[in-house]
Amino acid sequence: DHRARQRLFFGHCLKYLKSERQQSWALMADTDEYLSLNYQTLRDADDITIDVPPISQPGSVAAFIEQMRGHDDAGVANVNGSLPIDTLLSSPCIQIPRIRYGSMETLQQADAAFPHQNQHQHQLSSFNASRLSTWRWRCHAPPHDHRHNKISKTLIDVSRVPDQDLVPAAFTSIHIPIRSMCTQRRLHVRTNQSYLMIRHYLGSYEQYMYRANDARDRTREQYDRNDVVGRRVRCNDDVNAEDIRAWLSGFIDDVGKKDAAELLRGAGQLDVGAGNNG
Repeated sequence: DHRARQRLFFGHCLKYLKSERQQSWALMADTDEYLSLNYQTLRDADDITIDVPPISQPGSVAAFIEQMRGHDDAGVANVNGSLPIDTLLSSPCIQIPRIRYGSMETLQQADAAFPHQNQHQHQLSSFNASRLSTWRWRCHAPPHDHRHNKISKTLIDVSRVPDQDLVPAAFTSIHIPIRSMCTQRRLHVRTNQSYLMIRHYLGSYEQYMYRANDARDRTREQYDRNDVVGRRVRCNDDVNAEDIRAWLSGFIDDVGKKDAAELLRGAGQLDVGAGNNG
């Protein structure tokens, strides 16, 4: 059972991060999921007394959380009157809503709608930004559609978790890893009730089927069921889809064009023949 192995692995991982590495935050998410600040919700907040770092700033999520923890007044007013800000402060477990992106490609239309973003990819002459999930896929299920966005994932501050709660055998799931701290009622937290969000990219059918030994026995029918295309989706005019693209310019500015080109070499491309070994 791959889920049992996953639970055991994550349980040991959390314990290791605390006891051996003296780390704090650990994200319980997959490699096709990306954590970011929820800029739309932050823009809608009644009052913000701290700086909200842009996604182009390296470590923007960590910087935001540390700022929040450093302010006695929490720095931000309630969102829509329904989210106490101490959700980020009082518990080591932050449950984060997901937005699931489908397989509809709208890159040309998106570039026309947001021409200022094109300069990011042109900074690297040999790189095609359309291979990146955050550029290629823009259509996603509506934020309130829990059926297709599915349940939340978690960010755990292991430094605040008692040792007795970090028992790998008691780790239940990546959605509620520590039941004494992560609650069932926040499995379907709304995006407008969270300052963080996770974007989950389905990818192309070829990417979905790439791993020949995937324990989940993936099929075309499963891919189609997970795809949000054909349902009511948000695409080019959606500010949430646009917010994330600015990470690329920040990345290039941070590491330089030469290193950025090398680090991004092959991104989004399938290594033919390697999928059977993944």
